[in-house]
Amino acid sequence: MKKSPVERFRQYLILEKSLSVKTAEAYLHDVGLLDEFLGEKKLEDVEVADLQNFAKYLQKDKEVEATSQARILSGVRGFYRFLVLEGTLATNPAQLIDTPKLARKLPTVLSVPEVEAIINAVMELPIEFNVLVIDDGSPDGTAQIVKSLMEAEFRDRLFLIEREGKLGLGTAYIRGFEWAIEQKYDYIFEMDADFSHNPNDLPRLYAACHDEGYDVSVGSRYISGVNVVNWPIGRILMSYYASAYVRMILGIKLRDTTAGFVCYKRNVLETIDLSHIRFKGYAFQIEMKYTSLQLGFRVKEVPVIFINRELGTSKMSGGIFSEALFGVIKLRLSKIRGRK
Repeated sequence: MKKSPVERFRQYLILEKSLSVKTAEAYLHDVGLLDEFLGEKKLEDVEVADLQNFAKYLQKDKEVEATSQARILSGVRGFYRFLVLEGTLATNPAQLIDTPKLARKLPTVLSVPEVEAIINAVMELPIEFNVLVIDDGSPDGTAQIVKSLMEAEFRDRLFLIEREGKLGLGTAYIRGFEWAIEQKYDYIFEMDADFSHNPNDLPRLYAACHDEGYDVSVGSRYISGVNVVNWPIGRILMSYYASAYVRMILGIKLRDTTAGFVCYKRNVLETIDLSHIRFKGYAFQIEMKYTSLQLGFRVKEVPVIFINRELGTSKMSGGIFSEALFGVIKLRLSKIRGRK
């Protein structure tokens, strides 16, 4: 007997997207609200007008707050994207329904040239993410590729900031954070664009902040052992013991202090005085986490598997390593203040 679309969607989320049962059930709950609203009409027979009425129903009849409206409608979009992916539907009827701006936009700051594949992977996730690409004058046509995708497929979900020269990893993230704050995004992610950070883990980081109430979630390589693939043993030992060194100097409990796969609630980045963040390399990641903790925010480490640069090349250098090594001592001696 063929499984129902909802049962197939659940299987897809758990087996193919590697979501936890709890997170998958949250998506199914959102689809269940639509199913209840439709009455006898089948989910696969839904029309755009039905979904527009459902959105109005959430806003007016159910008096659902804006953040929850966005989450529910994002889950519904994901369900219909799945039906298109498996061939049940030819087009996504949920693509045109609107959701509150403050909650639905989840930008991801990318940091290496090979972006087309990662952009497509992020856009196919069951949660609707927006993507911001920071391009520091890459000579390989990165900006043009992104502009083409913006015009052809992702006009309202993909954004580009072009800068001249190599200004540093940390400054790219800070520029992206400032942009996201200006645009009033509620959840702001940072990740690399070479698939060393798996896009399928983005919903898990989101769930830690949105569903579990943490202020920051970190995709951690070391919270459940050592989850690194394709690194030489020397690089693994250097990274692992570097985090141990940071924990000892700063007196924090985070296992993966240099991780660059992170979700922040907007109020965290609004509270941190980004103009006073001093480091540009891997010490930037340490400084952001340490500052968040010092300002009283709750941080959760979410276990992920880090796969060494399937695309792109490593940004590690002696100068960056030295900055991280000696920068933590400066951090320990400094006084952390929030934005005034």
